[in-house]
Formats: sequence, structure tokens, C-alpha cells
Amino acid sequence: MVFGTPPAVGAEYTYTTPFGSRYLLASIALTLVTDANVANRIVELQVSGATHTWWKMQSSTTQTASTTHIHQFAIGSDRNPTPGDLDYYAPLNPMLYIPGNFMISTHTTGLQAGDQFTIVSMYFLRWPEFPA
Repeated sequence: MVFGTPPAVGAEYTYTTPFGSRYLLASIALTLVTDANVANRIVELQVSGATHTWWKMQSSTTQTASTTHIHQFAIGSDRNPTPGDLDYYAPLNPMLYIPGNFMISTHTTGLQAGDQFTIVSMYFLRWPEFPA
């Protein structure tokens, strides 16, 4: 399990996988606390290399102002939220092997200056990369 460092207020979350291994991201949970500015926030998780985005998926529900929700992306997850649930869900690709030095990040439509990702936890499976 990896606990990510929360970004500054108003910033997106980013994590770079360490060089020298391949990673299977089994799950990631991000808590987003939104400020009072009226806007809908849509959290998207992305996996990117140096020149392009490999994979991306949006959270299941739009988050509104002055709320706190956990956005969970996990292998086997269902996109349908339970009514009244404070967690939003989205599936991860079970075959998404991430090379070292790639970036896992959020891209949040409608992110406001006072919004903050406060708690980030990730669960990886890791394999060493061997020279060709």
C-alpha cells in the first residue's frame, strides 16, 4: 500500500511510479474536499507516459460544492453508486501494467482554487523489470 502526498489546495494529484519495476494498480482512493464555489467537479484518473495518455476513466458521479467524497477506482469495481453513499466508484483495467517512471494523476473538470485532495491511498502489485 502506498499513501500519496496530498497536493496543494486547488491542485491535481500526481504520483510517478519508481523506475525499475512494472506496476499493476489494483486500487486507488482519493478524498476530494470541495469549497463553496458553485461548480460541478468530475474526477478523472489518468495514466500517462512522457508523450501520451495510456488510460483514463471518470469517477461515477459529479461532486458538488461544499462536499467531501471518496473517489475509488478499483479492479472489479462497479460504476453505479449506492444512493446516499459518500463514495464514488469506477473500474480499473485489470491488465493495465504501468512501467516505471509513468505518472498516475487526476484531471478534474471544474476544480476550484479552494478544492483539495486530502487522502490518497493506492494498492499496487509490483514486478522488477529485467534488461532485454
